[in-house]
This record gives sequence, C-alpha cells and structure tokens, in this order.
Amino acid sequence: MRFVDVGRSGGVEVALGRAAAARDAVRRGVELVVVHTRINGAERTVLGRHQHLPRPEALRRETGGPPWRLGEGAHLVRIALAHASVLVPTPPEKILNRNVRPLLGALRRSGSLAMYGGRDFVTADGEIVALLAWARGEAGEVVLDVALPAPDGTLLDPGPSAGQPWYLGKRARALVDPELPERIAAAYAPGAARIELDQAPAPPPPWTVRLAGVRTEPVEIGAAVAVIERQAGRIVRAGLAGDFFADDALDGLGPTLGEALGHEDEARLVRALEAIVVEGVRAPAATFARLLLAAATSTTGGA
Repeated sequence: MRFVDVGRSGGVEVALGRAAAARDAVRRGVELVVVHTRINGAERTVLGRHQHLPRPEALRRETGGPPWRLGEGAHLVRIALAHASVLVPTPPEKILNRNVRPLLGALRRSGSLAMYGGRDFVTADGEIVALLAWARGEAGEVVLDVALPAPDGTLLDPGPSAGQPWYLGKRARALVDPELPERIAAAYAPGAARIELDQAPAPPPPWTVRLAGVRTEPVEIGAAVAVIERQAGRIVRAGLAGDFFADDALDGLGPTLGEALGHEDEARLVRALEAIVVEGVRAPAATFARLLLAAATSTTGGA
C-alpha cells in the first residue's frame, strides 16, 4: 500500500507531527507514505535528531543533521519507506544517495538544474533548493525529510551549532512552482491513494542530547560530542551526539559502549559501532571510538 497526503498547511509543530504520523504508518505495514505540509505561522529552528545544543526554544525532528529554519511559506515533505529498498535496491550506506533520485526528477521538472553532490542538500545554479535528512529505525523503516525554502529564501539556520554545517556560505532559493509538492509526491508514489494524516506525537530525543557532553571533535558535517553517564563513579552507558546522520540503533548501544569503555576496550567499541550506518563522519567507528576513549579518561568527568 502506498499513500500520499499533499497540500495541507500548518505550523512547524503540525508539520513535524504529520511527518511522525507517516513513520507510524509504515511501522504498521504501509509500504510508502509521502506527506507534505506548507508551513504557516511563526518561524522556528528545527534541530537534527542527534544534535547536542543548548537551544530550549528549538523544535527537534526525527532525522539527523544540522539545524534548519522553517517559517511562513516553507515546505516540509516526509517520505516514509517500510525499508530502504522500497524504490530501488539500496545498500545500507547509500540510503540518501539512492532515495533522493525521485526528488531530483521532480525538481528538474520544475525547470531547475537540480544537482545532488552526495551531501545533505540539493543545489541549482549554486544555490540550495532543498535540504535533506534521513533516519532508519531498528525495524528497518527509513524516513527522508525534504525541506524547501520559504519565498524569501529562509531555510538555513546560522545560529550556534555543535560545529559548522557544510552548507554555510551558500544561499537558499525557493523554486517558483506551485505544483512542486505534487510533482514530488508523484515522483515517489505515482498513482498512490490519497489520505489525510493526523499528527502523531514526536518520539523522545536520544538520551545523549539530554546530558552534558564531555568532549567535542570536528567531523565532516559539523561536530560530534561524546556523552558519558556515570553512577557512583562507574561508567554505565556512553554514546554520541552531534550534527551527523545515524541509524536509530545508535541510541541503544549505550550500555554496550559503556561496558567497553569501562574496560578501555577500543576493539570492542569499534566492533559495536561498525554495525551502525553513519553519514557525515569519516571512518565513523574508529572516530567515535577514539572520541569516547578520550572522553572517558578526561579529567572533566561525565554526567
């Protein structure tokens, strides 16, 4: 079963709630859902799932990456897939690369020379016309978020970040095509049945973004932060936060990573982290293991 819900409007919180409902639908057995919301109302900063930032006024999405700024006239499109290969065969490390292709086709049918360079945005004539983000659940479901700029180009968030998102220095531009949301839906789910999705409650953020980070290290997409939780001086769990994209299963590794850190077992840390798909970090398993070990031995301690 494939469904689309296009053309409704609401505030940023409504858009995020409708996106969450699409993910719930594929968890219940639907193969693919495309839901689009045109943003109206106040502009809001939307943090990536793993970002470790002191911004209590911000909202948070289910997908990873750096912060976005969504406001009046912007668009949020959520493509929810029962698994990564619903559209085309997709190896674990190519989730975004393979599943962005229908979006490129839709953008080009709107008259733009849309290009995807392997990062988390799409450009046309050197300007950003869409931001991208993804997440994969432990049941294998994949969600892809597409943010389209407001008419004034608002989309990129220049506020304090854990690092420096690689889109800084670029401008965003809205494509003038009122049919673009319908084109995107048709590209991903041609002939799909129409539905109307209500909002679903947002899932809680990972535990790693609620505790103080111990050590920060620049990575390709911005920065990663080691988070260590201690009880009675003993490490009970450890994890990573930051501007990257990663499987949701990273959150569940906390006790395993904590035990490995307690024994200073770098090899075990690497083996555990190798099972997680990460984008935005070069050699993520080794990089994360090194960052965690440095944090565990730091004199600043942990949470």
